[in-house]
Amino acid sequence: MKDTYKGLIFMLVYMFIIIGFSFVSAELPQNIYPGDCVNIKIPLNATWVNISTLTFPNQTMLSLNWETTLYGGTFYNSSFCDTYQLGSYSYEFFDNTGFSSGNSFTVTKNGDNFDTSQAIVYIILLTINILFLALFVYLSFKLPYENEKSIRNEREVVVTKIVKEKYLKLMSIWFSYGLYLWLITILTGLINNYVSFEELRNLTTNLYLFSYLGGYLVTTFMVLFIFLNIWKDIILNKTILKEGYAVINSL
Repeated sequence: MKDTYKGLIFMLVYMFIIIGFSFVSAELPQNIYPGDCVNIKIPLNATWVNISTLTFPNQTMLSLNWETTLYGGTFYNSSFCDTYQLGSYSYEFFDNTGFSSGNSFTVTKNGDNFDTSQAIVYIILLTINILFLALFVYLSFKLPYENEKSIRNEREVVVTKIVKEKYLKLMSIWFSYGLYLWLITILTGLINNYVSFEELRNLTTNLYLFSYLGGYLVTTFMVLFIFLNIWKDIILNKTILKEGYAVINSL
């Protein structure tokens, strides 16, 4: 019984930890939504700087030779507003000395853009989620559900002991679905914001919505099923304490 309680407490603590991770945030660079005008800033010590080419996420390249404007004496600035495609835009520039280089910016559906610290948080979160999902799926299959039974007088099936590990099994199944939902949520957010393949975004979004609605059914079923098992086991346990066994079926 103590081991069962320890397992349940461990899973509850984990759920609080994993939920806490969802509120971890990092300082983000410029957020760029579709259709936003992007300020391209080029810090160069030069007389003039021109943007030579710009490549869209679909690999369409524009030959621009745009002049930039010196701003504050520290960098050259230019504005670009044709940002309706999701994905990474790259541009090349050069100055009066012949120096040339390039840079890029990313347009996402909700304007978010990863920096290193945020990427690390997501990697850690995904890794922890997958590991614990695998653990709970394993427990869902490995732990016993049936009470200990025996045959009495060659004609009666009796319960001799209530197996409390069944509740750890049921909780593992429940938590497995919750972790699956969390995994789908993360993947859907990442794909919707950083993948330009529309069919894949629609597929993951529909899967997320279907799984999310299914979560209500799974939660309702699991709560009722757990309480039904508790009620049955209480009745059986009273009989076992009194008679030493509880008859559940006659052969």
